[in-house]
Amino acid sequence: MNFFETLKKPYPVSLKKWPMIILISLFIGLFLLLFQPFGLQFVELEHKSLILMGYGLVTFVVMLINTILIPTIFTRYFAEKNWTVFKQITWLLWDVVAIAAGNYFYSIAFHIFPWVGFLGFMVFLGYTLPIALFPVVILTFIRQNTFLKKNQAASEAINASLDHQHQHSGIKEKQLVLDSGNQTYAFNYDQIVYMESEGNYVHVHYLEGDILKRQLVRITLKKVEEAIESALLMKCHRAFIVNLEQVKKVEGNSQGLTLELNDAMVSIPVARSAIKAFKEAVLKLNEL
Repeated sequence: MNFFETLKKPYPVSLKKWPMIILISLFIGLFLLLFQPFGLQFVELEHKSLILMGYGLVTFVVMLINTILIPTIFTRYFAEKNWTVFKQITWLLWDVVAIAAGNYFYSIAFHIFPWVGFLGFMVFLGYTLPIALFPVVILTFIRQNTFLKKNQAASEAINASLDHQHQHSGIKEKQLVLDSGNQTYAFNYDQIVYMESEGNYVHVHYLEGDILKRQLVRITLKKVEEAIESALLMKCHRAFIVNLEQVKKVEGNSQGLTLELNDAMVSIPVARSAIKAFKEAVLKLNEL
């Protein structure tokens, strides 16, 4: 696999944003305070320590905008299914440029550096971008490869278990009962293929003979999860509950796992936080 092919590979969107923002902001503030690079050691300022720590505060504000606010507004662009290694590297470099811009204007406000105007900003950026470019690219490739290997190992272990999967005939008589206002729905556990959340509604995809049908039920997925009394069904993602006996194949990439089902032409995601529990659920079901 060459460099350009790797850039197109999926990449996980970070879920732990606040710790990252705080740690990077503290690192920049403390680094500039303790080491005072780029000639800062020769700058004489009143309350110099506080002003230097202010670079960390500027970094915090910029990262807050880039990491929390903008992805919240442009949710479609930042959807994990569309996120790739190239997008991750590009966005991290934009983060670096934005932080450099914020810290440049902060420096001008406190007369810390004499670099003023466009050329001044380019000088400031010239100190920042080359330092960040190498670790941003390398660390992104390392993380992508680490997540990929981990999730592929998990998918292989689950697939090996699926090869020995057997049907649980005793569950056929059991039903999942869902209360939807004045209406009640009942589905045999072994007939349910998967369920998908859509706001306050759930699409129940189930088999009637060999025909896959769908029933829209006015209920939240959380309420459905609370009503489940069978090891066959598991919530594998915030929007999906899947019948474990319906899982035909599991594939892993750097973003997590996806499930291929027997009786539905659909790809079901497994949340990264649910991978361990999903694997254990499949293994436990086969022990029953």
